[in-house]
Amino acid sequence: MDLIIFDDVCVLCNGFAKFVLNRDKKDRYLFTSQTSEAFKKLNIDQKLIGQTVILVKNFETKPKVFVKSRAAIEILTSLSKIYFPLKVLILVPWFIRDFFYDLISRNRYRIWGKTSVCSIAKNSKMLK
Repeated sequence: MDLIIFDDVCVLCNGFAKFVLNRDKKDRYLFTSQTSEAFKKLNIDQKLIGQTVILVKNFETKPKVFVKSRAAIEILTSLSKIYFPLKVLILVPWFIRDFFYDLISRNRYRIWGKTSVCSIAKNSKMLK
């Protein structure tokens, strides 16, 4: 299984997690927030909190961590063949992709706002 770690107070991030959850037909993903006890137990750089969505592939056996634009591309292209053409974005150098990712990330609260309730907190796929 793979683990998606997201900012649970960010409306955009909650929306992304809900989007993935609704399309994860193969039950590939578990979710946790960056403020959860489960995240604190993982050996992931705490400086990433609030800056990026984090994808941990094979988090129970041989974890491989993806962040920022690479995480988003990996997640989306795994959901359905419809999203597979987005894989071409891997050809764009990471620093260009992440520049735009960071631009959105820095402004996400101002544009989309914050929430006090995680939209998928009660879902069975949430790692506590």
